[in-house]
Amino acid sequence: MKTGIQAGFVVLLAALGLLLASMPSLVTAQPATTYTVVFTSTWSNATHPQNFPSGPHFSGLIGATHDENVSLWSEGNIASAGIEQMAETGGKSPLRSEIQSAQQSGTAEFMLDGGGISPSPGSVELEFFINPDHPYVSLVSMLAPSPDWFVGVDKLLLYENGAWKDRVEINLYPYDAGSDDGSDYTSSNADSQPKQAISSITNSPFLISGSVPSLGTFVFQCQMLCSSTGTGVDKTVIGPIFQLEPPYPNPTTGRTKLLLTASDTQPITIGVYDMLGRLRSLVYEGPSIRQLLTASLEDLPPGVYLIRAFSSTATQTRRIVVAR
Repeated sequence: MKTGIQAGFVVLLAALGLLLASMPSLVTAQPATTYTVVFTSTWSNATHPQNFPSGPHFSGLIGATHDENVSLWSEGNIASAGIEQMAETGGKSPLRSEIQSAQQSGTAEFMLDGGGISPSPGSVELEFFINPDHPYVSLVSMLAPSPDWFVGVDKLLLYENGAWKDRVEINLYPYDAGSDDGSDYTSSNADSQPKQAISSITNSPFLISGSVPSLGTFVFQCQMLCSSTGTGVDKTVIGPIFQLEPPYPNPTTGRTKLLLTASDTQPITIGVYDMLGRLRSLVYEGPSIRQLLTASLEDLPPGVYLIRAFSSTATQTRRIVVAR
């Protein structure tokens, strides 16, 4: 009798295994979101009176959302060519190229490219997309005039324990890129030989009464699916709710096919986004039913784009290359 029960149990397990194998796998819905970052500068003659320069300003913001393998800059390391150019002149082109290389390798997703502040004090705001698989943000701006000084944040984690952080405020302090030996705001160009590591500036002209006052803040504010709403927490569901198969052909010279499969008919939106997170083409908006879609990309310049499918509970992203 016992042997018969065991044999029956084995048969039941085998049948259950076949049933599970025939079902779609478990997926974790991790919705993307948007943040705004408000850069507020307090740097002025009132806060930092020592040799305060005329025409104080900050260059345009530049940065990226990325995974843990990316470091645009970090204290104690030698600045990249992109960080050096940003810190010495406010130029963004070399740093944009470095970010684009990380995007092509899949370690960075969206480039953050915003305005500056002129004159200081003042503020500027930038909105950006961010995904749970690229949950870090790095962002910098040159302090000017200066030899090679800048402010910024390195590898700030915005998605943690299954939820987007509601609000993160970062006090900004000056950094020296280590590429110019100038010691004052208006020092003449003097390339560091050899280059020094990026370091915090804790002396003149920022040291005031024994401490360095903050130059301002970055305030990152979640705009949707935030932890305070209770909707930012991962939900494990039988699914997937929808599946966007890899585009074909990829690379494409203009048109690519997308197979959408789904297990229910909840509303879904599919769009093509550039690497700044801007919607460039709306592919589909409607119920998530199985269908073959065509994305027309003829009007887009050559480059790397993201095809994003999202509903109220899940998101999926595919990378597409437009070539000519």
